[in-house]
Amino acid sequence: MHRDERVKATLRVELASDSDSAQPLGTTRDVSRTGLYLTTEYRWPIGSEMDVRIIHGNKGSEVTVQVARHDNNGVGLVFINLSESTRESITALIVDLLAQGAWFDHRRKALRAQIHGPISWAQDNTRVQSHLIDLSPKGARLRTGDPPAVGRQITIYMPSGDAEDLEACGWTALVAHSSGTNFGVTFLNPSQVFSDAVRRILTEGDL
Repeated sequence: MHRDERVKATLRVELASDSDSAQPLGTTRDVSRTGLYLTTEYRWPIGSEMDVRIIHGNKGSEVTVQVARHDNNGVGLVFINLSESTRESITALIVDLLAQGAWFDHRRKALRAQIHGPISWAQDNTRVQSHLIDLSPKGARLRTGDPPAVGRQITIYMPSGDAEDLEACGWTALVAHSSGTNFGVTFLNPSQVFSDAVRRILTEGDL
């Protein structure tokens, strides 16, 4: 996942406050690991800084932002002075948005991260060890000696972080394309357990 790739998502943003009635500022048009675009009526001076809270579901990520630009619809904000925990929180937010169907460009193409490591899949009760090339919440690309045929359904196994739960992280995928020793799959209605395993891998950046 490149640091400046933007995920299109509408999230409420408010001024960070200890009170129960925080001031609403607007809604995001897109978010990345380095900043966000805020649709708002406000036009703060370029270079000004403030602490904001990005609301996603029943959770909020607090971050310090600096105003980078204005246009007719809102302002571009850059994240500054990020602690490691805040950086991880923003990354987790983006991964969660992607897993829930957000997209990173106008073509609605799922964001893919280059993550390499061993992975397995099964067809006709035969388990095959392969190599993961890249991964998204919607699918994956793998390298193997003898790729399955396009159109076949296989079972992909994602490491869960707990060896005892490995089998629970297997899910059906459709082989969408194949070229040489590489092939790509689309996950078919993945379970919550499987989606959580994918989110963990995307957040941590490895298997």
